[in-house]
Amino acid sequence: MNNFENEANKIEFYDVESNGVLSLEEIDGELANGEFEFPDYDYFPEDDISSISSISSISSISSSGPLTLGVNKSDYNINVRSSAGTSNAKVATMRVGESFCFTGLRVYNSDGYEWHQIEILYPDGSWGKGWYRGMNGVGYWRNNPYRKVGDKQYYILSQSTSLYTPGGDFMMKLDAGQKVYCNSQDRSGITGSSNHDYMLCHGLGYSDGDMSIYSLSSWQDYDQVSYAYIDTQMKHGASHVKGNW
Repeated sequence: MNNFENEANKIEFYDVESNGVLSLEEIDGELANGEFEFPDYDYFPEDDISSISSISSISSISSSGPLTLGVNKSDYNINVRSSAGTSNAKVATMRVGESFCFTGLRVYNSDGYEWHQIEILYPDGSWGKGWYRGMNGVGYWRNNPYRKVGDKQYYILSQSTSLYTPGGDFMMKLDAGQKVYCNSQDRSGITGSSNHDYMLCHGLGYSDGDMSIYSLSSWQDYDQVSYAYIDTQMKHGASHVKGNW
């Protein structure tokens, strides 16, 4: 499968989550065409995260649990700020179609919006943390696969990248157009514990059938593994793993 664009036009999509875009005035960002910019009209001093002292104001996923990948499916370039609150410094921009990693931390700020902490590529090329307001059309990878067949959720590579064991051993080079799958929606879009720009997968899809990571690893020089990690290349500017975005 060498023609990614032609192949993508043939597919059907399932279980795609609602974008949940806020109204124009509520989005902390601008339309991708640059026609609108939204000022910090709604900021008040008490909006800053440093003023939130009650633990009940913050909900988080356990640090021992898996982190998840996300993607900007809206038409907006969304501001990523140093802390929750629109007066805080903008550290990055979540571009249309850009992927990133959710840390699992959320803040329900006194401005009435839910703020999410993410890891994303900074303008200087470094990988860092920031906060954005509301879902704003942003979706989780697990809800936006390239294709869903039975319990499996497929993604496709737009460019070549590498596959690694959970221990970090190189397994093989994957070519553009290669399909990779996760065994279920719950296990889809999960990141590596050390490399949050890597995606967990359970197998590879071919025109004549699938091959599990366990089977793939049977002829390698290390112990068999049931899952592996794909280098998404997000830290280098754009994810090479694509779903319904």
